[in-house]
Amino acid sequence: MRYRADVPVHFPDTITLGLTDGAVIRCKPRVCFNLADLVPVGSVSSSLMVRIKIAIEREMDARRIEAGIPKYLVV
Repeated sequence: MRYRADVPVHFPDTITLGLTDGAVIRCKPRVCFNLADLVPVGSVSSSLMVRIKIAIEREMDARRIEAGIPKYLVV
């Protein structure tokens, strides 16, 4: 079952990340108050990062519309 914010990981990135074919990344907005707590665990291609950013923006817009919040009131 696929979620609306799932981004499929294509071949070159599956090797880099050690994932199986058909893997997806579930994109959802997350608030992180302390960036020092984040630890990099790998790297992905720039094209995958662009698709992830677009999926997160799309998910935020969908949640905003579902909640009935105007676009300028990002919560």
